Amino acid sequence: MTIRESIFMYKVKKFLLFIAYLYVSFIFRKKEVYVITGMRRSGNHAFINWFTNALENDSVTYNILKGNVSQTSTGKTIFFNEVNYFGLMYFISAIRRHKLLYNKSSFIIISLEDYSPKKTDAYVPNKAKKISITRSSLNLIASRLHKQIELAKTGFSRGDMSIDDDFFKRLYWNQNAGGLGWTLWNYDSWVKNTGNYRKNFLRSFNLTSDIPPKISQEGGGSSFSGTKKIPDAEQLVSRWKKISWPTRILNLLMDPNQKKVLIKEEECFIEEELAKTKLIGKQP
Repeated sequence: MTIRESIFMYKVKKFLLFIAYLYVSFIFRKKEVYVITGMRRSGNHAFINWFTNALENDSVTYNILKGNVSQTSTGKTIFFNEVNYFGLMYFISAIRRHKLLYNKSSFIIISLEDYSPKKTDAYVPNKAKKISITRSSLNLIASRLHKQIELAKTGFSRGDMSIDDDFFKRLYWNQNAGGLGWTLWNYDSWVKNTGNYRKNFLRSFNLTSDIPPKISQEGGGSSFSGTKKIPDAEQLVSRWKKISWPTRILNLLMDPNQKKVLIKEEECFIEEELAKTKLIGKQP
């Protein structure tokens, strides 16, 4: 393919993506739409279940439908889960398939995972309210590592939870999305609820009902305890102290390009863990 052909194909693709954005925006123009984006194991589904309770002012349950779509038992909320993971055409097909359901609904929730939305993005309809999920970087990484290890024991591979340079780029985007018009929600602050964090966050969306969520079936619950029980607050905010850290991850975290996602306490912890591995390596 020549350079001219490549440029032409790029422009065609860009045009088609813009048409898709206009289409999704038109379909949901009369709905109250919320787009949630966050890294996997950041508490995305915990937030969605909690936020849905606030939207419907009741403790609701999601019923999973075909096409990775869920609907609350009241029918008021339709949830399109991890739409970027399945692709844009799949998302549009799911919208068309469930037209009768969302026409009767009041709220639309669209979730994106491990994805940094573009300025004009078909997954993010015009006028949608946008929320970026954040979490302690080390708690996030610890949960992903533990989840991968547990799945590997059963013969499953989860390449979609890899920890590499792209992971850190997306994580940095999530942490700084506030400057791009996204409202930031922090999982650790929500768990600890310091200074009435939950009520203050809800108030920013003119909501008041702080109803604890049930364990998410879509998200598989906790990386450490699954859907068996809800871990207590102390367990949830100290996951990074409960695992053995691979040397590769420690070295990756000390790269200047990656360290910017860490707070000072996390950075000191990683330096200490890395020093331990070097001491072990020097032993005769």
